Amino acid sequence: MLRRLIFSFRLRMAGLAAFIVLSMSALQGALPPARLSVSDAGSDAYGAARDAGVRIQTASAGGPVQYLTPPYLQNVRSNAIAIMWELDVAAECAVEYGLDASYGLQTPCTRQPSGAGTEVYRCTLTNLQPGTTYSFRAIANGQPGRAGAFTTAPAEPGPFSFCVWSDSQGSNHGSYDADPLEPTKSMFRHMASSGIQFAVTCGDLAESGSSYADTRRYYLDRVALLLGTRVPWFVAWGNHDGGATSLIRRFADQPSQQRPGYTAGYGSYSFDYAGCHFVCIDYASSAVDIATWLESDLQSTANRNARFTFVFIHVPPYCELWIDGNAGLRATLVPLMEAYGVDVCFSGHTHEYSRGFLNGVYYCVTGGGSWLDFPEVLVADWDHMTVGGQHAIPGIYKPSPASGGGLVNEYVRVDVTENSFTASMIAFSPDGKVLGPLDQFSLTRDPDSRPPLTPVITGPSSFDAFEGGLLELACSAFADPDSSSVHMQSRWRLSFSPDVEAVGGVLFERVTGPGVTNCAIAATNIWPGQVVYASVQHTAGDGLVSAFASPIAIRITPDPLFLEDFESVAEFSLPAGWTATHRTSVLSNIWDPDDPRSNTYLTWTVVSSSRLHALGANRLSVPGIVRGNSVYAESDHRSGVQIQYLTTPDYDLRGFENIRLVFRSNYMQNQDSLAALEFSIDRGATWLPVVYLLDSKDVVFRPGGVTIDAAATFGRVDPDGVPNASGTAASGGTYGEHILSRPFEDLAPHIQGRINDDPIESKRIECFRLPAADRQAAVRFRFVLVGTASWFWGIDDFGLFGSADALDPLRIVSATARQDELHLAWTGPDGPYRVQVRDALDAGSWVDYGAAIDADRRSVVLPIGGITGFYRVRLDR
Repeated sequence: MLRRLIFSFRLRMAGLAAFIVLSMSALQGALPPARLSVSDAGSDAYGAARDAGVRIQTASAGGPVQYLTPPYLQNVRSNAIAIMWELDVAAECAVEYGLDASYGLQTPCTRQPSGAGTEVYRCTLTNLQPGTTYSFRAIANGQPGRAGAFTTAPAEPGPFSFCVWSDSQGSNHGSYDADPLEPTKSMFRHMASSGIQFAVTCGDLAESGSSYADTRRYYLDRVALLLGTRVPWFVAWGNHDGGATSLIRRFADQPSQQRPGYTAGYGSYSFDYAGCHFVCIDYASSAVDIATWLESDLQSTANRNARFTFVFIHVPPYCELWIDGNAGLRATLVPLMEAYGVDVCFSGHTHEYSRGFLNGVYYCVTGGGSWLDFPEVLVADWDHMTVGGQHAIPGIYKPSPASGGGLVNEYVRVDVTENSFTASMIAFSPDGKVLGPLDQFSLTRDPDSRPPLTPVITGPSSFDAFEGGLLELACSAFADPDSSSVHMQSRWRLSFSPDVEAVGGVLFERVTGPGVTNCAIAATNIWPGQVVYASVQHTAGDGLVSAFASPIAIRITPDPLFLEDFESVAEFSLPAGWTATHRTSVLSNIWDPDDPRSNTYLTWTVVSSSRLHALGANRLSVPGIVRGNSVYAESDHRSGVQIQYLTTPDYDLRGFENIRLVFRSNYMQNQDSLAALEFSIDRGATWLPVVYLLDSKDVVFRPGGVTIDAAATFGRVDPDGVPNASGTAASGGTYGEHILSRPFEDLAPHIQGRINDDPIESKRIECFRLPAADRQAAVRFRFVLVGTASWFWGIDDFGLFGSADALDPLRIVSATARQDELHLAWTGPDGPYRVQVRDALDAGSWVDYGAAIDADRRSVVLPIGGITGFYRVRLDR
């Protein structure tokens, strides 16, 4: 009988707690040379003692082998499977296996140090029979370990089931104090006993994949122990799982090892099971894998002939809680999934459940593996995401209109039959009790099904963006050669070119639901002065999608008076006449366009969209806002102070009224940032307001909560920390220090509260009517971005619009020369005026003659002293 002596010492220092555990094991009645281990049990981020520690030192001198992690199943195939476990010592290990408990076959193992003083063992059994159940047990130093069983994948298509989960990396954050690790443990037990053939996770299996303590607590003692000892699982690694060499990846055996340059614990991969194709994308290698490998995999015979195709990726392309999804994936992954018939894209990252359907692909976020995103707010409202997110799910608590409707611990079970699958969300209460399936979606596909017929679209040939209101589009009714098919949705698209399927060419997209085959698009979503191409496609109830309709061209009017699209401007420079200044902290004193902390990004500069995509973090989260180059001010990656000013040249708007400024604004609000736009009509002597963007919580209202108190808003020291105007401190400043328009009391109509950290709300087409700019000779603009590590602001397609001056015509009603004087009288609008002269009517330059004439005068007497020539009166504005 094994007896165990434990000595525990509790240490306290500076309010922190840690545990040192010394353990000694020996056989009863004698204490032969035994192993001594020292571990730091510590506590988690919420003060709970960890139930497994970080091994600091191990010494062994005989005695029984301790299975720290019992044998668990990985990488099941029709002819092979991997079995892994963890020991506290180096040992000679093998796996015995066979068709029954007599075994009869044996395969040796390989061993790899975990990096935490333990040993990881891996045994790959090959030459197995498809669809066959085997018994097995591990052998270590001749000692048999825990026995188990596994079933290989079938050789032919047939019914099977699998489960999907994500984000099981932590505790329940206090939702069930009796056991901080519930309901995750109950979820894994439920999966393991539900009769599934395997499971797939969308990643984030430990808070830190580099930490053995986290890997032990959240991964080995839950996923491996409670699920993997009975059911194999596959991994699409997440951001918390770390990079290629992180510790947690040493405890996995995945098909990624079959790709050159990748390992058993790193890289994206695919596998096939019972005639279905599965693609797992590794967060750490996703950009390269999607760009260089994924399309060829989806073009493979295995995928083309698959009954269904399932993709697993940690970050969702679409969601509504906390983030709107990932714009990069919408630009790269989504088109591939649509083109090659992917049926479901599973993901996690946001700790919730939500789903939707778009263009033949189901999107399912199953991030309820441990703690839930109750503090996060809804930031998007995708038309096609119809369950969870913005929408309450019956039986699931939705705290408020701004909170997610899918906040529940859950996993998804998928049951596949001959020509259909049904996915069921299995929900759990905080104490681990099963709440049952609270959502289901399914797809049935007859092998002989045909896609819907291509629709025909109708709409106007031109549309006034300022006066048109709604752009009305319609198309032919849904029609499908399969008589049983029904209309599920239509996807409308405005594009920059007739190739409406071109990647990166989408200006605007909207999904309409069952039976709706028309669409109305608000003018605020359309930039004037361009030609757009409208098209639509239908989706049937079986998931098949029609071709896009032949696009129609629509001219969006009016044309701009002045336009700067930045396309002819070299990257990291400015257009002619534009100037940028700053008081931004120098962080990395180098010039490096790929490093947002470098001096490249001290102030406003022109940056390409490909560069913004590489910088990531929602910089291109709304299609159509940035095309090619834009002028950009960076703050997100930078600490310290960011104060960045951008001034345009003067624009001559004489002869034009109804002046509007329109631009594509790629802005993201932060809790301590200001985006300001002002203009001047007197060459910068004074400045007038256009707009001031602030966190909604920083806008101060007068008593009653209706009227903005602009003086208080601009005069208060923001508690979140605003830089002072000199740039010497990242806090203690006021927003008013950075703007030039006065007095503050007059600026209330121009203050707009925006939502903190919202990746979509402020990425929009901005349009401002500027009456004071009508007929002015020198109108310049000033952009301001102020913050401390506060996201970014980009401007594209900066345009000034207006109509020809509708003033009363200027007419000379009398002109008389009397000796050496010229007497002129005229009618027309308010001045001022100038008289000009030149030698010939059709040649030469007009030259001012005399001083400007007051605005309220309509006549003048000028000495001409015998000067002959041609004279005219000109409105001097």
